[in-house]
Amino acid sequence: MSEINAVIFDLGNVLINVDSTELFQVLRDCGLEDDLEVVIKKCKALAYERGEVSDEEFFLSLAELCPRAPSLEQLSRAWLNMFSPIKEMLETARQVREKVPVYILTNTNNAHYIYLKKEYALEELADSIIASHLVGSAKPEERIYRIAEKQWSIVPERTLYFDDKEENIRTALELGWRAFVHRNFEETVRVIKEYGLL
Repeated sequence: MSEINAVIFDLGNVLINVDSTELFQVLRDCGLEDDLEVVIKKCKALAYERGEVSDEEFFLSLAELCPRAPSLEQLSRAWLNMFSPIKEMLETARQVREKVPVYILTNTNNAHYIYLKKEYALEELADSIIASHLVGSAKPEERIYRIAEKQWSIVPERTLYFDDKEENIRTALELGWRAFVHRNFEETVRVIKEYGLL
């Protein structure tokens, strides 16, 4: 029997691929030449991720960066058209859920969350989801992990967590979670198997 009694997955680039190529093509077509990190710092992306601004405020902040402003409809369409399933990881999450509760802890925003919940039936995939914009805190801030611990009644040392970002894993490790950087399907499945959950 496994000592792990809960498994937590990040969503983007762990269960679902995120590719912002189309969004950046729209921005390039409108004269914006900044790279992704610069755009995120300049627009209200981080505030949007914490639920501090509305969809419209976020898209306006993005449009205002462009010399020739794109329509909000163009931006909204490209903003949603950046996902594709990582089928083998989604199937793995389903298999793990047959043995222990599976949770999703994600930095996201209102538009993405509504779309992903419907498109990928997230509520059927996981026992519960904590989304940054709904709790006003985003990884790697400690607060969102504490919210997860309380809401899901998890025991840190009996919790397995996968995230593609090292800074998010660092916080989890500091709190005593058994946390691993997700680099690819094979490595993650190997860890899950080592804990007897597959």
